[in-house]
Amino acid sequence: MRKFNHILFSVIFLGYAGLLLKLIASENLKYYVSPKMNVFMYFFLGMLFLLSLTEVLRFFKAKDIAEISCGCGGEHHNHNHKRWLKNSVTYFFFVVPLVFGFALSDQSLDSSLAEKRLVQNTNQTNTGTAKQESEKEHEANGITTEEPIVITSDNFLYWVDQFITNIDEHVGRKVETIGFVFHNADYFNEDEKFVVRYTMTCCAADAYPEGVVAKGELIKSVPDDTWVRVTGTLAKNPVEGFYHPIVLIDRVETIETPDEPYIYLDFSEMLDAEDSFEE
Repeated sequence: MRKFNHILFSVIFLGYAGLLLKLIASENLKYYVSPKMNVFMYFFLGMLFLLSLTEVLRFFKAKDIAEISCGCGGEHHNHNHKRWLKNSVTYFFFVVPLVFGFALSDQSLDSSLAEKRLVQNTNQTNTGTAKQESEKEHEANGITTEEPIVITSDNFLYWVDQFITNIDEHVGRKVETIGFVFHNADYFNEDEKFVVRYTMTCCAADAYPEGVVAKGELIKSVPDDTWVRVTGTLAKNPVEGFYHPIVLIDRVETIETPDEPYIYLDFSEMLDAEDSFEE
């Protein structure tokens, strides 16, 4: 029985290594882990192979002894039964996630999770110093307040922050953004839907939806989880002393899911940008 355990655990570790290899080869690892964490995934993959090999070596060294004098009065049957039950529970917790990992399709996070976590896109409008700093930052980036705002993966976090902290400065400007659609009937009307993308720092566990609310007849018939490109005019919607950045829609275009659906946060780059701005 002991030798059988070693072989089974070797197969389990090899199975997890195969699952990780599948995610890497299919380039679907990005749905679960930020690319900056890939080096740790490669290390973990090596450890899984090493653990599998270790269990094989332990198999050849292990000895099955039918009877061992343990002072239990010959009640080995009861001991073996308890050991089998304990091992079965252990195997269950290892094998079930592995089976689901291979059986379920790999896909990006959708509106079912976004609705639970909601979108952090409300805050009080800040003026004064914040506005002056924003104007300086625009000048440093070569941005004028007359230009249309085209939100891309590279500047997504910058504009989400601007819409929260300096919304008054940008009200009335044309905005173009992409994201997937989801509607929360508890908070918004039928012609108001979120257009968001997930931001991720480390892995899917910390992924959070960020974006804007789009308002207009054109968005009403768009199903949840549909990726769209939205063009419209930025406005603000006051709710209990806070403001939602809201895009009054001129155009909605259905698009394919991007190759990189998430926005990956890199705090080191964000801190470097902040330091250079302060200088």
